[in-house]
Amino acid sequence: NCSPTKVTVDFWVRPLTSGLGANPAGTPAGNEKTIGERQGNVFFGIAGDNDGSSAATGQRAAAIRFGVDTSGSDPYTNVLERHIDFASETAGTAVWVKSGLLWEADQWYNLRMDLDFTTKTYDVFVNDTKANASPIVFYHPAATSAQRFFVSRGTNQAGVILDDISVTPYVEPPLLAGDFD
Repeated sequence: NCSPTKVTVDFWVRPLTSGLGANPAGTPAGNEKTIGERQGNVFFGIAGDNDGSSAATGQRAAAIRFGVDTSGSDPYTNVLERHIDFASETAGTAVWVKSGLLWEADQWYNLRMDLDFTTKTYDVFVNDTKANASPIVFYHPAATSAQRFFVSRGTNQAGVILDDISVTPYVEPPLLAGDFD
């Protein structure tokens, strides 16, 4: 039962466009398609031992979202931008922050989060590119350890393919020997 203070979460994800399915409340009528109009608003992250809805040990520490900006009367098809976001806590409120990196449906992305449960911060990497300029404050700073990897879909009910998920103790990159004379 090792509970390291620093962990690395690494996984591959392929966001998909998906059909309207079975009419979730307040959405357009379903079209029974599995691939189609809906895209984005898929979340990935690390939490404690429950879904983060109540106990401090279950709070979501870090999360990444494949988000979308839409316009018009049908928010499922009028996509203006697809952006990769990370979750952070600001002034006691959990918020989503755009990383500046964009995504396309049906493309593979390697995501990595380096979490530090001592400082309550993390870094996000997309295809080995760091997505944040400074450490990100945990989504819920009450999180105390990495207990569970989670995936959830937003109201768009978009789908993803996940592969090669690992949650491991963080290993500091080796220092390169230098010649200082």
